[in-house]
Amino acid sequence: MKWHFIGIGLATIAAITIYQNKNDSLTQVPHHEHDIVLHDIEHSWTGQHGQVQGEITSPKAKISSRDGMMEIESPKFYALDQKDIRWQVSADKGKAYETDSKLILSNHVVIRQESTPTTLLKTKTLTIFPKQHFANTHDAVVITQGDSRLEAKGMSIDFETGHITLKHQAQGRFHE
Repeated sequence: MKWHFIGIGLATIAAITIYQNKNDSLTQVPHHEHDIVLHDIEHSWTGQHGQVQGEITSPKAKISSRDGMMEIESPKFYALDQKDIRWQVSADKGKAYETDSKLILSNHVVIRQESTPTTLLKTKTLTIFPKQHFANTHDAVVITQGDSRLEAKGMSIDFETGHITLKHQAQGRFHE
């Protein structure tokens, strides 16, 4: 009989604890809580002949199962164009959703075309479509190459061909 009451008492305490933890987790977990945290991420894809065409790296990413969003810290995106010229894109933050095949970069986006001379592009945000080898922004863009400088409102980049298309209000100065 004594063991019966101890068993009922322990079961009651366990039930209360589980109930409290369940309610606490429902009310106290912040919206931005993530289910999975990944470290030292590296994702690459290959072209038709097996050569690496692009890569995304990050020191840390957090994934939420609620909305399928991945928050990426200090993401870097790499791509090779048809002339094997490497493009490197970096930013402070990135986002990707499991339902989309795009990467949204923000805060200090820097795009470097590693050619001679190096072309450097800077903007506030950039949406990359890795499978299409394409990126675009509607924000202001500053492009420098040597002493030459271009400014525009919005642009798109075809990473396969290496073509940059400026959208609006393009102006600049060129030096040889």
